[in-house]
Amino acid sequence: MAVIAYNGRPHLDECLATLQQQSRTADEVLAIDNGSTDGSGELIRTRFPGVRLIQLESNRGYAGGCNVAAQLATSEVIVFLNQDVRLDPDWLRELIRPLEADPQLAATQSLIMLYDEPSLVNTSSTTVNFLGIGWVTDYRQPAARIRLHPVAFLSGTAFAIRRATFLELRAFDEVYGSYHEDIDLSWRMHLVGSRIMLAPDSRVYHKYQFDRSGRKNFWLERNRLITLFKNYRAGTIALILPAMLVTEVGICILALAEGWIGDKLAGYRDLVGLWPQIRRNRREVQMNRRIADRRIGILLVGGITFVERRQPLVRLGGAVLAGYWWVARRLLIW
Repeated sequence: MAVIAYNGRPHLDECLATLQQQSRTADEVLAIDNGSTDGSGELIRTRFPGVRLIQLESNRGYAGGCNVAAQLATSEVIVFLNQDVRLDPDWLRELIRPLEADPQLAATQSLIMLYDEPSLVNTSSTTVNFLGIGWVTDYRQPAARIRLHPVAFLSGTAFAIRRATFLELRAFDEVYGSYHEDIDLSWRMHLVGSRIMLAPDSRVYHKYQFDRSGRKNFWLERNRLITLFKNYRAGTIALILPAMLVTEVGICILALAEGWIGDKLAGYRDLVGLWPQIRRNRREVQMNRRIADRRIGILLVGGITFVERRQPLVRLGGAVLAGYWWVARRLLIW
């Protein structure tokens, strides 16, 4: 299993200590330090000598750190874990249990709880609408309501995947850097027919904050568009293009009002520069896919229902998008 660290010294002690207290011992533990400058590597080396520390010279993002771990890992199943979590003692045992029971299952998702309100869910997966906008699922719901069920889109906070599946999919796409790479991986898994399940008794407590500060808006907006251009068939892109264009205008208005229009425009510039690489990655995805977009459409929602994004413009746009997708899904025949 792999913990991906970047300037996470305030979190790593608790994360790795609760990892050592698991009822099921991990076959191996790798800590990928993404070029931290806060002494994270030194903390891991001195406090947790049993952890294999890999210190990268620069920050390769969550995607890059996970890919390094997958290449170095030797176990059949690899578990990826964020640094800002506390682990239930049975977390690992319950995360691996469904994979051992079902050899055809490709991946499992932990039930991620709120660190400061541990009886409430942070997320059970990621909900994604047809334009690639994603948000946490079952937010602030009591854990007792959540049962074993298939997952459409993983949350990268804590999940397990068969290493062979991960490598056959060419791992995380490092063009993403951070954010949305878990949505892209899940999408590509579904395109080849892989299944993902929630393991509701595998619980982590996440120091979650809904934060759109810094460069996060840049990464989120850029990366969701990359996901659409990579993974949809050309006909589907044409079908959703009117909604996409109107939504882009709406997001630009919202970004201007909230002060992050520069990040939004920088995302467009990056898309232009990355287009040759996106096209190469798209070609590979489309060649390997086995599942039609009409089946992928079942996994996507139309509106925007995340409770922490309820500005009037978002509510209006979400209602319009829900209606658009209701019609568009019925036109998906490929």
